[in-house]
Amino acid sequence: MGGEWAGAVLLSAEHGAHANRGLNGSWAQVGPSAGTLLATAGIGLTTWCFTDSDFVSWGWRVPFVVSAVLVVFGLWLRRSVPETPDFAKLKAGNETAQFPITEVFTSHKRA
Repeated sequence: MGGEWAGAVLLSAEHGAHANRGLNGSWAQVGPSAGTLLATAGIGLTTWCFTDSDFVSWGWRVPFVVSAVLVVFGLWLRRSVPETPDFAKLKAGNETAQFPITEVFTSHKRA
């Protein structure tokens, strides 16, 4: 979740209107909590649908198989989202750093 969460904040903030960047970026905060609630509901539904012995022997695999569909959807979604308009503008003007991490540590030191 770590890297994709940060990317979600960035993409949702930069793809939205400038006046609503904070609100747009805040929606990414809902994702981890909603995911936890959905996962808990999925496990609850699975345990409700199977007997204890069936759940222990093979039923626990059902949520993992379902999550594979979510992984494929996430990969498709992530690959289909274009670069943010601000980054595309920088890239078009050839203003991107060749070594961004080096620039951060050499040009943006704390006071």
